Amino acid sequence: MTQLCANEELYTMLNLRNYYSDPVEIMAAVALYDKSDVILRLEQIVEKKQIYSPMANESFTIPLKLPENVTGKIVKVFLWDDALNPISNVIADLE
Repeated sequence: MTQLCANEELYTMLNLRNYYSDPVEIMAAVALYDKSDVILRLEQIVEKKQIYSPMANESFTIPLKLPENVTGKIVKVFLWDDALNPISNVIADLE
């Protein structure tokens, strides 16, 4: 998807790889913002997802229901470790 579509379900699929030598727990969120950078909706993986071994892959999807009006709205995807430290830059910045 290259733009937001009103009243549609946006599915964010994350494919992650553990490059560390220890297991990694992550939390992910997809947020819908207005043009003033205020969060309007937030969907997140509440439970921690653990990637068990080095170089192991993990995939999951986060759905986000878009509103009737998507003009000026932005979707961003975030990843944090188990201490809520960011482990990546904003992954998506879709208008």
